[in-house]
Amino acid sequence: MILDLTGNTVTQSMNRLQEALQTCKDAELTAKTDNEAVKLNLYNLLHRMGYRCTSERIGAYHHIAIQTNSGGNPSAPLNPADSGPAAERETTTAFPVGHMSGDGSEKAPPVRRRGMGRRAREAAIAAGQPDPMETPASKAHPMENPHYTSWLIIQSDQIGNRDSRLGFELLEDLLVHLDTTRYEGIFLVHRGVTLLDPTYQGGRGLRVLLRKNLPILACEKSTAYYKLEDKIAKPVKAVPFHHISKLAEHHDLVWI
Repeated sequence: MILDLTGNTVTQSMNRLQEALQTCKDAELTAKTDNEAVKLNLYNLLHRMGYRCTSERIGAYHHIAIQTNSGGNPSAPLNPADSGPAAERETTTAFPVGHMSGDGSEKAPPVRRRGMGRRAREAAIAAGQPDPMETPASKAHPMENPHYTSWLIIQSDQIGNRDSRLGFELLEDLLVHLDTTRYEGIFLVHRGVTLLDPTYQGGRGLRVLLRKNLPILACEKSTAYYKLEDKIAKPVKAVPFHHISKLAEHHDLVWI
């Protein structure tokens, strides 16, 4: 059974998933969403409810496969703190969400690997081999494995759109404490490219970015719009915006 949650909010998705789990008679229920915040909230909800589930990203969609016969409780009450706009703001951040086991320790659940046909999988299991559709935590999906590297996409020179001074200081603080082991690089687009201007905010943004020692890409059209072409210097590289689609083929994109 496939539950299509495309376009649904976090709250709507959690309610629809709980209803589907109560009525589903199949051994497996797959929830499909194009929203990262929805995916994270559903994943955490399912673990609290006691279900065994795996997550896989296919194109622009997240697929959460839920073993409905794994002993979960579909009637468990929803935690108000995990639904609604607040949850969306909390989970759509540059810091991955961990998964907690029953003893409070963090763990990464097994996930499905792409490219394995059903017959090949059944044959491998029949031969006494480990399930090839499950991988160790070290190769898990990016949001389950805290050591997976993503690309950080910065599209503004501040957090929020009200007080610019506070917004810049919040962004600066986020970058200062960014765990570089979880990111492959940084892509600057729109007003985010102004952080590369050595005269903007006294060059504070540029210094923080360079200290991260990560590859830095800047959108060509954005740098041209803000007249920053002559201020782009190594290690920063200007690329067309559509280059971001190539990054998305192999990495998760974290937007701020």
